[in-house]
Amino acid sequence: MAQLARTYHLVTKMIEKTMGIPSNKWRIFYLIITCEGQCTQKYLTNRIGVDPGAVTRLLKKIEQEGIISRSPDPEDNRITLVSLTELGRAEVERILELREGFLAQIIKNCSHDEMNTFQAVLQKMETNARNIVS
Repeated sequence: MAQLARTYHLVTKMIEKTMGIPSNKWRIFYLIITCEGQCTQKYLTNRIGVDPGAVTRLLKKIEQEGIISRSPDPEDNRITLVSLTELGRAEVERILELREGFLAQIIKNCSHDEMNTFQAVLQKMETNARNIVS
């Protein structure tokens, strides 16, 4: 488990260096693109698993940079929708290209079978962890 933690921290640092943005920002971007470009602020807060105030502060900062926009849901004013702007979509495309190259370098000596096994083990660990906290 210590090896997994060391590798995670190293890869996170290297991804931040390669992509030029902090991992918490990338996590926001990634979650938005997996929601087809728009999701709720509550969804982001739940998925990231941090204090709602911290997510609000981060979103406000990213919004000031012109990367995202926030707006009330037209069907329910209590819900805030978060979307990538045109600039945000361009930034995500740039980052995805860098990320793809970086990840290819990380796994270059790993076989397809090794990667499938690794992913299966990680999924089991995640399921077990979620069951503990439920």
